[in-house]
Amino acid sequence: MHDAAGGTGTFADPITFATDKSEFAPGTVLYVPFIEKYVIMEDDCAECDTDWSAHQKHHIDIWMNSSAAESSNALIQCEDSWTRTAADVEVNPPSSRAVTTAPLFDPTTNTCRTAP
Repeated sequence: MHDAAGGTGTFADPITFATDKSEFAPGTVLYVPFIEKYVIMEDDCAECDTDWSAHQKHHIDIWMNSSAAESSNALIQCEDSWTRTAADVEVNPPSSRAVTTAPLFDPTTNTCRTAP
């Protein structure tokens, strides 16, 4: 769907997520209730690959509105604040779920949206 990682989290423009392509095929859309966003499988994640192939452990990484060159402490802290050991997700959800389009992280201000 995207030429590079992106998205706003709506059904029409889901946010890129990464995982092992054996866990979720590229193009799979999920709805993640605790962040109120739709996400789409468009990237690979080495740690996700290991977790899935070695342990059948579900692991997805959701794009945080930043580039690979951006790895500030603020971004890392934001990622940590949103990371869960377990969370419900809905595979191939309907388009009618509640959505918050505010980004999880704003790299221009190094601001993290408050995690619930």
